[in-house]
Amino acid sequence: MRTRAIAIPSERSNAIGSVELECTPLGLLIVYHGVGAFQAGYAPGALTTGTQIVAPWSSVREAALEGNRVFLAVDEALTPHHRLLLTGFSQGDPPPLAERRRQRLIIRLGTAAGMLVGGLLVAVTVARVSSDGGASMGVLLGCFAAALVFFAGMVADHRLGRPGLESEGARLAFVTELSAYVPSLAPATDGAALPPQPPPAPVELPSFQLLLPRTTTAVVITMSAALVAAMLTANWLSRAPVRAERDPYEPPRIESRPSRAEPRAVETAPLPAAPAAAPLPSPSATAPATPAPEPSPSVAARAAALSTADSVVLSGGCTCKRADSLLWQDGLPRLSTVLIERHTKAHNNHPHLELEIGVVNNWNESLPEVSLLVRFFERDPPPSSKRTPTFDRPLYFEGPLAPGQAIKWHVEARGNDFEVTGAASPMLDPAGADAAPTTVVGDLLKAIHRPIRLHGAMLLAYLGDPRAKEGALGLREALREEEAPYIDRLLWTQSEVRTCQVTVAPGSGTRSVRACVFNSSAEPREHLALKVRALDKSFRYDTPVEPPPLVVAEHVWKLAGQLGPGQGALASVLLATENPDGIAPQAFEAYADREDLVF
Repeated sequence: MRTRAIAIPSERSNAIGSVELECTPLGLLIVYHGVGAFQAGYAPGALTTGTQIVAPWSSVREAALEGNRVFLAVDEALTPHHRLLLTGFSQGDPPPLAERRRQRLIIRLGTAAGMLVGGLLVAVTVARVSSDGGASMGVLLGCFAAALVFFAGMVADHRLGRPGLESEGARLAFVTELSAYVPSLAPATDGAALPPQPPPAPVELPSFQLLLPRTTTAVVITMSAALVAAMLTANWLSRAPVRAERDPYEPPRIESRPSRAEPRAVETAPLPAAPAAAPLPSPSATAPATPAPEPSPSVAARAAALSTADSVVLSGGCTCKRADSLLWQDGLPRLSTVLIERHTKAHNNHPHLELEIGVVNNWNESLPEVSLLVRFFERDPPPSSKRTPTFDRPLYFEGPLAPGQAIKWHVEARGNDFEVTGAASPMLDPAGADAAPTTVVGDLLKAIHRPIRLHGAMLLAYLGDPRAKEGALGLREALREEEAPYIDRLLWTQSEVRTCQVTVAPGSGTRSVRACVFNSSAEPREHLALKVRALDKSFRYDTPVEPPPLVVAEHVWKLAGQLGPGQGALASVLLATENPDGIAPQAFEAYADREDLVF
């Protein structure tokens, strides 16, 4: 948890200004928000704003309590402002001054409108409902309602006008968290008793002077609006029709009303006769029957291309317990990172990257904590592949992270590229024996962010749960263009005809590809086809919103013969990987199904 504090001048410190602190497993994070060098007898120099450092715990030279202050000293090699005497602790990051001014302006305009509308509504309602008060009671209660709105608005305005609240609890929370990493933290007495801490100031209600707007013009506008509202309400009520009052000595007038059993007759004009409806033509009298639709040219072209494709004879026997996919080609870790969203924009003549990063616990046990590091880079334009590090952003979740649970962070810094690093996560058992229960993994299909839902469907497919197909189809109904490659590959693995044991011989040019085609259904399958693709890079499941790999070569072969229920056979083909751009393939994938579904 981040804590703000004020570095004040003293004989031991060499910095003055506002800082932000956070205790992380990697070290003490210090962010300078306008900090200058301090030395007794000299004016502070230039301010450092926006600079942050991560001081490893081994570099924290001293941490001591001095009354209601905290003294920190870190290695001077990390920062010139390495000795800080901190006070005025507070939590939370107050909005910028311009944002607070905008909020206060909105509150004041809303208060004025609320006073006018609320006062009129209350006055009109009271004047209409009350039979004794008349216009005076309506105006009085309307002004009272406007005063209540004014009071609430000025209280909100006063609270926004304050830059922040100091909190003794914030200091104690920071000291408690710091002592977990610096066990030597203790009050610095130097043999003398500490001065008694002053008692907390009593909470006082804001005075009426503070509740008023900050300028005389605003006060005049507010009071004038209330006066105009009262005058308009009184004028409208004075012109309202006077209620008729019955003489108490006159006997009540009895009106005859029709009985419910005998409804009152209503005079109606005769309706014009509707034109006679033309008889519907019989089926025999209609136009000749429409001929059966012919296949579109694109479908016919595909069929022709498929008819000329090479034919492959299946041989041998094999079994597929799970379809192969680039989504889990190298297995799945216990803790997966997922890129939820990425935005790049220009900021102060340099690229600025904003990321939404989530993590999912794929394991069947809770993780006590999650600690990651996001490293930002500035990548040079192609063809150069040079990357220059810019900033490091530590991410920490104190845990526990339950099985099948997902969390996310928002992180941003200068750069146009990034990578997420952390302690290597062990891999799940290939059979999924130690994976999170499918009952909790299925809840990921209801997550707010679509990439997390995609990950949930992928994990269900990896575990062989039939809900994976339903989840993928549900995501396909609201398909987004960047998600299509991910969902297509996910649906390939849910076909009754599975493809696994895909092996590619090393070399260049024409490559030998071998795959097992397995019929997992209870019926025989024939008229099958096999598609093999060569890609310029592998497909990563953790970046579903990133551009997909480029297909550099692709071919389709007919599979001759028939596959019986629960039977598999091997297909061996030769794929030519030469392409006009001369790109060497880095990954291969294969997919088999009915001929009409492969294209």
